[in-house]
Amino acid sequence: MAQIVARVEDIIAVLKANGWLSRRVSDIQPVDGGVSFKVDTGVPFVGAAKVQVHYVGYDGRWAELELVRGGLLDKLSGFIPQAVKLPSYVRFEYPRIFVDIEQVVGSRVRGLAVESIQLEGGSFTVTASVKPVDGPSE
Repeated sequence: MAQIVARVEDIIAVLKANGWLSRRVSDIQPVDGGVSFKVDTGVPFVGAAKVQVHYVGYDGRWAELELVRGGLLDKLSGFIPQAVKLPSYVRFEYPRIFVDIEQVVGSRVRGLAVESIQLEGGSFTVTASVKPVDGPSE
């Protein structure tokens, strides 16, 4: 069993450093239970929308996030799937976002199984186990 503990600020820095955030996303800040950021909507006369996403939980495969509802976000919710190209491991059911952690981790790190993900005090704690695999992948 292994544990990784990372502050939300550190995760944001890693996402930025690796170019894993859309160019449409800016002004990312940690907030209690998640993050807030601005998204360029690409919609004329609207500009950027302020968004907050809170971590809900992890069920052994899917990490669940929730958009804080209200205002402009509710009005634009129907356009989100068309405006943002989601990767195959993300499912969007407004206001919920589901991330297939098994697919994300399994496709990048063989033999590692995420057991739990918890957010407490501004830090994520990921607990994982190592499962034997036969030889290197081709």
